[in-house]
Amino acid sequence: MNDEQRYDCMIDTAIESYPFAALPKGFVTRTLQQAAQLKFRLSFVDIAIPLFFSAFGMLAFFLTFWLWTYLDPLWFADLQLRLTLALLYISIEPLSFAIGLGVVMGVVVFMGIALVYLFIYRPYASPKLKI
Repeated sequence: MNDEQRYDCMIDTAIESYPFAALPKGFVTRTLQQAAQLKFRLSFVDIAIPLFFSAFGMLAFFLTFWLWTYLDPLWFADLQLRLTLALLYISIEPLSFAIGLGVVMGVVVFMGIALVYLFIYRPYASPKLKI
């Protein structure tokens, strides 16, 4: 038995040695009454997220089969040629590639910070007016 398991066993023994306190009178009935008053409600996000992913999946599925009919039989060779040309361009012009990649990464980071601010920080930072 290692130290962590020994400490866990000691903590469990200490917790089990404490006596249980009696519940206040009517605790169970009050708790059940409060639970019965709760209403199940769906928010906008509960509906929007599954709807978005379902629509995105169906669109990707149908778009794949629709594009499959228009593909050139030599599309993979064309893709390899384009990737080879892109690697050649990167080896000749590494500075412009680095600048372009930096701009794209900067935009992604900026958008991530903006989304975090809008959806996480802003609701808690705005003052709550009580009228």
